[in-house]
Amino acid sequence: MKRSTSETVIVLLGDVENSRRVADREALGVGLDRACGRLNDEFADELGAPVSIIKGIDEMGAALISFRRAYDMIALVGAELRPERMRFVLVAGEVDTTSGSSEFARMDGPVFHLAADMMKELKSSKLLFAMSVSDPLLDEAVAGAVNMLLLARTARTEKQRDVVEEYERQGNQVAAAAALGVSQQAISHVLVGSDYRQFKLVETSLRGVMESYSVRWERRTPDGAR
Repeated sequence: MKRSTSETVIVLLGDVENSRRVADREALGVGLDRACGRLNDEFADELGAPVSIIKGIDEMGAALISFRRAYDMIALVGAELRPERMRFVLVAGEVDTTSGSSEFARMDGPVFHLAADMMKELKSSKLLFAMSVSDPLLDEAVAGAVNMLLLARTARTEKQRDVVEEYERQGNQVAAAAALGVSQQAISHVLVGSDYRQFKLVETSLRGVMESYSVRWERRTPDGAR
């Protein structure tokens, strides 16, 4: 008989908002597959277990080594699934390691029960993100900032999204204007009208807070998040 063992991990769990009302389920599945592939490629160093789709095509999950870049992971998924939205919970807790499996779908333990409970509360709130790592006040503050940024992203018009994405892809307004076939002034007008500069300042601040918080959590956790 195997002796039960456990370790502390960070779980990132995502659930598609109003998934039963999604008309094009095939497109949703393709988007989730693409998002998982990109996350596993671009954030490999952050993962303790690969990102995978669970429960059909409605949920996805991963075990993280740290949550320094969790916001960027969530933002990537949002971009891939648009116009659909996915809500996320980020939770630190114990996982049973008896099976020795590194597959997220086969993991079990108290952290998953907490994540499920938090997801239910998140659905009721109509927000897009909640977290529980170690410091309740900091968790609440970070979650508030993440929610405001995610809601601001989803509130952009299609034109604003196209301009912002092309500007970030090209790195400057002139190149973005050429790619989109518009004037540089038109690009500037959209960026100013969407409060792009202020948005990026808040994003940068949030990334710094999550970096520091994650480092502090890793130092307090005996085995890190491994």
